Amino acid sequence: MHGAFAHAAPEKTPIPKIRTYGLNVFYGGKQALQDIDLEIPNNHVTALIGPSGCGKSTFIRCLNRMNDVIEGCRVEGKVML
Repeated sequence: MHGAFAHAAPEKTPIPKIRTYGLNVFYGGKQALQDIDLEIPNNHVTALIGPSGCGKSTFIRCLNRMNDVIEGCRVEGKVML
């Protein structure tokens, strides 16, 4: 093989370090997060940004299991670390 692409290494798809599938969070009867599917690759800097009240802290509490200690909080879906 000759030319510019002769020695190009094959692209590697980053392996996700954090994955969520169908993540839903409820506080009592109020839904705080709805159907969140997210993959955060290994060795990548990732930021959660958004306006106040959009669910950033709620999402982080799903990752660190702090929602487990909140009475009336229910988490559905998969969180894989």
